[in-house]
Amino acid sequence: MPQGLGPLRLYDTQRSGNAWKVRLLAGFIACPLERRTLSIDRGDLRTPEFAAVSRFRQVPVLELGNGGTIVESAAILFFLAQGTAWWPDDPGQQTFWHGCLSSNRLTCIRWRNCDCIAPFIRIGRSIRAKWRSGITGLARLWLSLRRI
Repeated sequence: MPQGLGPLRLYDTQRSGNAWKVRLLAGFIACPLERRTLSIDRGDLRTPEFAAVSRFRQVPVLELGNGGTIVESAAILFFLAQGTAWWPDDPGQQTFWHGCLSSNRLTCIRWRNCDCIAPFIRIGRSIRAKWRSGITGLARLWLSLRRI
């Protein structure tokens, strides 16, 4: 993750799966985020104040400490992953992951054999195992995600 940009603020909603991906990666790389959770039901995404933050009026949006913003989960994930073990050094693998992120299909993982997918496979297996173990597993998963 690029350094020296000041505190990062994530605009999200409770039901946004794309914002959840950003929170998940931020937790894995120990990147502190200040959350601003908006309500679709109250119309928070249609306000002029939010339009000044997100030209598309959708979440997630990452606001940088220097006043800049990054919209779209793929761009935010790319930004956060830079310089971490979550982003490959090989240009061929980078191109592959740009395609996965921009198509929003992490199912492409099974079609490609590259070393950088191991963390995603472990996460998927962990979530699947906790899901199958019933309500206790779901409670554990929820508790672990609350820390992110």
